[in-house]
Amino acid sequence: MLGTIVNTLTIITGSLFGHVAKKGIKEQYQKVMFTAMGLASLALGFNAVSNHLPKSQYPVLFIVSLSVGGLIGTMLDIDGRFKRLVNRYSKSNLAQGLSTGILLYCIGTLSIVGPMMSALYGDNTYLFTNATLDLVTSAVLATTYGIGMVLAAPVLFCWQGSIYLIASLAGNIIPDALVTEISIVGGTLIAASGLVNWNYALHYNFRLTPQFKLLAGGMADLNGGFVYNLRNGNNPAQARAYINVGASGMAIWDLRINHRPLTLRYQLNLPLAGIMFMPNYGQSYYEIFTLGHWDGVVNFTSLHNQPSLRQLLTADLQLGRTTLRLAYLWDAQQAKVNEIKTHTHSHVFMVGVVKHLYLIK
Repeated sequence: MLGTIVNTLTIITGSLFGHVAKKGIKEQYQKVMFTAMGLASLALGFNAVSNHLPKSQYPVLFIVSLSVGGLIGTMLDIDGRFKRLVNRYSKSNLAQGLSTGILLYCIGTLSIVGPMMSALYGDNTYLFTNATLDLVTSAVLATTYGIGMVLAAPVLFCWQGSIYLIASLAGNIIPDALVTEISIVGGTLIAASGLVNWNYALHYNFRLTPQFKLLAGGMADLNGGFVYNLRNGNNPAQARAYINVGASGMAIWDLRINHRPLTLRYQLNLPLAGIMFMPNYGQSYYEIFTLGHWDGVVNFTSLHNQPSLRQLLTADLQLGRTTLRLAYLWDAQQAKVNEIKTHTHSHVFMVGVVKHLYLIK
């Protein structure tokens, strides 16, 4: 129960800290902490999959489990039902905050798989990671909803404690093969929760007209993720991680439609140089992480072996005090490293609400 106790205490500590820091935690600090936790989740998830997948007696069972579970969850509309329930009974800001906090703290892979690993093997790694993430989350929520957010701590304790108790009582009858499959599925979901794409750019402004301006500068691009691809005989369970620096340009056009402000924005990012993690052809992750064969795994990249391009088009429409954003992202990531070719082309359509928390001049 040590991991659950620590997780509960971090929520209390984070809520108290957030209540004291009433002016709020700056967005850049929040982003750094959440990015760090995302990378940690990615590493833990990938480690779980790579360690347990070779032991699996049914290598495709976790694929079926993820697919069937996703379909059932979508058909039952679990996420939608929960949100509607929250909206129905959350009459105050605190109730809304507690609903959000309990969802974030309890309904997550780390908070479910963690107590099981703790009960069966005494391994609190997942719970300690979840505790660190909840420390940041609770502090951020408490700056908005107040000291009452500490009430989410006993809910988490009961939730994880129940899972821990059930796993402890059923430990003698749960076969090792089932634990292996649960670890693979849990590791995959944890890694999926840790997928990271972070960009930071600095631009110099060239205002051509009062309504139109061009921006140009440099950018840093951090990507990390996990992909399972049966066609990849080298490593079906594949980690992806690379850091790039490159050029970035943007065009912004301000206009009005029916007296409503509309901002069109086009952005182009071109990676010029970076570092990529890529195993050698035919090399398994067992050889890299267990035997320590790291030669040639970390590679320098540039336009000659990583010709990539990212384009983003957005339209911001002002609706009262709310800014509605429609966006289209085309992301072409290509690489040829260690005689392994990878091509990932993404087309993403987004609809959201924009909120400017602070402005750096």
